[in-house]
Amino acid sequence: ISGAVAMPVLAETDELSINEVDFKVYENRIMHHTDEYDDEEQLILRRGQNFSVEIALSQPVKKVDVAFRFTLRKRIGGKRHTLTLINNNVPVSDSHVQTSVDLPANMHVGRYSFLVGVRTPSQHMAFFDKDDGCTVLFNPWCKEDDVYMEDQRGLKEYVMNESGGIWVGSHRRNRPMRWDFGQFDMISLETALFLIEKIPNRFRDQAALVIRHLSSALNSEDNNGVLEGNWSGDYADGRR
Repeated sequence: ISGAVAMPVLAETDELSINEVDFKVYENRIMHHTDEYDDEEQLILRRGQNFSVEIALSQPVKKVDVAFRFTLRKRIGGKRHTLTLINNNVPVSDSHVQTSVDLPANMHVGRYSFLVGVRTPSQHMAFFDKDDGCTVLFNPWCKEDDVYMEDQRGLKEYVMNESGGIWVGSHRRNRPMRWDFGQFDMISLETALFLIEKIPNRFRDQAALVIRHLSSALNSEDNNGVLEGNWSGDYADGRR
C-alpha cells in the first residue's frame, strides 16, 4: 500500500492478522483542509467529515466488520472519553479493505489515541494501535458544526489566510499593522492542543465552551497560562 505504516499487532488469532494500514494521510489532509500544517506525517482531521483508510489482511476473506476506537488524550483528571465507530459488512478484495470513517460533527476536539480492529463473520479478530494517533479540529466547512461559516471568501480570509492586518492605536489614532498569524506552524497547533488538554473532556465538544475555557487558560496568574500581565511600568524586556 502506498504510504502504508508497518503494523504492530496487539492481539490476533492464528487465522487472521493485519499486515499494514494505510491512513492516506496526504489525501485525507487535503480533503480536511489541513494539508497546510507543516508536519506532513501527522493525521490531522476535522470533525463532521469522513476520512478513508486501507487495511491489508494476512489472508483473503469475503467481508469484515471494521471498528475505529478514538480515546481522547487529556492532561487533567476526569472520566476517559472514548468514541467507537463501526462499519459492518465491509467487502474485502484481494485481502484488502477499503473503507471510510464518518466523524460526528459534535466530536470532542483534541488529540486522540487511535485503535483499528477487524472482525470476520467467524469472529476472528485483529487489531492495530496507531502510535501517534490523530488530531481532530473544529470544522467551519461543516454545516452541523458550531463554527460553520457559509461564506467561502470568509473561510479563505479567516481560516486559511496565514497573514493579514490588525488595527493598533487608540480609537482616535489608529492604523493597520501587518501580522503573521502562523496558524499552520506546528508550534501554534501544539500550543493550542496543550491548552485544550487543560479543559475537562465534557466541555470539548462545544466551541463556545472551549473558547470560554481557553480564555481562562491563557491567564498565567491563577491558571498557569501563557500570558503574564505587567503593570509595573518597567518594560525593559519588551515594548510598552
